[in-house]
Amino acid sequence: MEFIANTGKKVEIEVNGKIYLRHAIKTRFIKPRRELYRCF
Repeated sequence: MEFIANTGKKVEIEVNGKIYLRHAIKTRFIKPRRELYRCF
């Protein structure tokens, strides 16, 4: 699987000596006070 970073972001990040791959996912914006059960 090929990982593609968003503009200005890195695919690989290092935390406490471990390397992780970030995978961007597209989600829709949920407004404050929106009833979450209606979003799914």
